Amino acid sequence: MSRGKQLPLALAAILMPTIFALQGCDGDTVAGDAGPTRVSAAQQTADNPPTEEPSSTGSTLTLPTEGQGPPPIPEGVAFRDTPSGLKYAVLSKGGGASPQPGQEIEIHYTAWLADTGYRFDSTVDKGRPLRVTMGKDQLPTGLEAAISSMKVAEKRRLLIPPELTSYPDGTPASTDLPKGATLLYDVELLAIDAGNVSPVQ
Repeated sequence: MSRGKQLPLALAAILMPTIFALQGCDGDTVAGDAGPTRVSAAQQTADNPPTEEPSSTGSTLTLPTEGQGPPPIPEGVAFRDTPSGLKYAVLSKGGGASPQPGQEIEIHYTAWLADTGYRFDSTVDKGRPLRVTMGKDQLPTGLEAAISSMKVAEKRRLLIPPELTSYPDGTPASTDLPKGATLLYDVELLAIDAGNVSPVQ
């Protein structure tokens, strides 16, 4: 036999076991000490079980504004008690006179449930301040009582007990409120219209 014919036969002898092995199974080819072998799909799944992708909902969900409550009051600022049970903290001072009954005022406020931090009303969110007349029962009792001693540009944090959260006629500050709730307000007195005084009945 010539040298040219011996070489192909030698290669065939080396490759034949591998060819037979490849024909006898299916799956992915892996390397091993005895040369390439095939691993079945079932065996691959057993050795490498699929992992669960993290859900798009759950702990990564961003909390809405409601439930976070108001920001903390500045260091060194404390609540002051009043005889009615209303508590307030002056967040920033204002100047000038306080509003009198019959005067129109303009305020910004944000209100929360004190126990849960649920934010139920805000003129800031609405993008427009509230204009009311003092002494006309247009504000919840505790809110008007606090504003009556504020000065223009003053900001306060209010803690209003349940008996002061409604309007004088008993109407609740919001229909979303549970009965007997204590409320938190951040309120800013923006303006007093000294030239527009309405008689108080």
